[in-house]
Amino acid sequence: MLAGTADPSRSPRPDVTLRVGSAEVRIEAKRLSVRGQLAQKYVRDGMRRFLDGRYSSSHSLPGVMLGYLSGVSPSAALRLVNAAISHEPDLAAADHLVPTGSQATIQRHKSNHAGPIQLVHFHIKIK
Repeated sequence: MLAGTADPSRSPRPDVTLRVGSAEVRIEAKRLSVRGQLAQKYVRDGMRRFLDGRYSSSHSLPGVMLGYLSGVSPSAALRLVNAAISHEPDLAAADHLVPTGSQATIQRHKSNHAGPIQLVHFHIKIK
């Protein structure tokens, strides 16, 4: 895009950027379901954008992934995402989501990656 050869409207950008003073946190949201390839999209079109540097947060703040759970339990969503991570050739079990807390409709996870990149994941049950 910077070279003028790509359309800026097709450039991936985070769904939300939260700014407080000079600190910025990037937030990307994806749907998760047992149907289709949504877990792979969560990893390839969501997490991967943080891992390859397209998205970054400032001041060593983690990036944030929101997963909207539709027709899938939180435990099944976690298994689906971790399975999708395992199928990526350059990612491993060390990149898997690890549960860090839960409430009635929100599950919280984290993942640590090379770089050091850290992501916080919130999986929200919508159906």
